[in-house]
Amino acid sequence: MGNALWKGVRLKDVLDRAGVKAGALQVRFNGLDTGLIAQTPDFMKSIDIEHARDGEVMIAYAMNGAPLPLLNGFPLRLVVPGWYAPIGSRCSTTSRCWTNRMTTSGRPRLT
Repeated sequence: MGNALWKGVRLKDVLDRAGVKAGALQVRFNGLDTGLIAQTPDFMKSIDIEHARDGEVMIAYAMNGAPLPLLNGFPLRLVVPGWYAPIGSRCSTTSRCWTNRMTTSGRPRLT
């Protein structure tokens, strides 16, 4: 376990600027990670739109006063307070997510 000082933008601000449509229930993040075998599904994580807009969730681009290192999610990392980040996992059940796509959905998805 470790602690870091993150610098980035609030996910809320990104969503507001993107113009999320009424009825959106969740924000889904598709991870850049890939499985070891071809049949591995994409690593995805969803959070409720209320949590995404609470001002606590951040898209970080810096850590401890320096650009985000590759091993910590360069170029951008999703930081979600309250989610843990075990070594070796990405979007499956973590506070961090190497992301290549973010979408909103009007229907819930199991996370």
